[in-house]
Amino acid sequence: MTTKEKILIAALKLFNKHGINSITVRHIAKEVGISHGNLCYHFPNTNTIIAALYENLVEQFDVILDSLVPNENAFEALTQSMYRIFELVNKYKFLFLHFVEISRRIPSIKRRHFALIEMRKIQIREFTAIFENQGYYRTDLPDSQYEWLITQIFVYGDFWLSSSELLYRGNQKDKVSFYVQGYMALFIPYLTEKGKKLVLK
Repeated sequence: MTTKEKILIAALKLFNKHGINSITVRHIAKEVGISHGNLCYHFPNTNTIIAALYENLVEQFDVILDSLVPNENAFEALTQSMYRIFELVNKYKFLFLHFVEISRRIPSIKRRHFALIEMRKIQIREFTAIFENQGYYRTDLPDSQYEWLITQIFVYGDFWLSSSELLYRGNQKDKVSFYVQGYMALFIPYLTEKGKKLVLK
């Protein structure tokens, strides 16, 4: 494992536990067991560490989402992928709990996130067409209604973890499953009876 990788692992642990405002590069260097100067050779400040962790998250998201193939099992594959994605969100929870602040502090992340959202919207629209062809989605709704669904998907995906910090009172090991079920429930008003059978199990 490289020094850079060790730094990012340590930073993720500390940011998740303490947030982004109380952790400095010195804290991270101490956690790794290296000097402050050695750490700053790789990452001059915490913003560069946060940006690197965000890119790691994006890369892992891409692996999951790019494996989704629009085929006859697309809806079931989507459900399975959401479990993996929500686990990933939980792993990088500091990014989501502090995302508004991070996007203000590091504008490049805000721009990157916006570009990614626009790309993901295209993918979602492709899957919408597949679901309609497979008989899972209703065809009696206007396209504008499905655009609202896309908006809801991203609001839920970006901020379910913040909500869970305030409202979730269940067993922590069940948290991801609970919120994935809530995510999939967003689709129910748009589904045919055939589609509902995949969600309402």
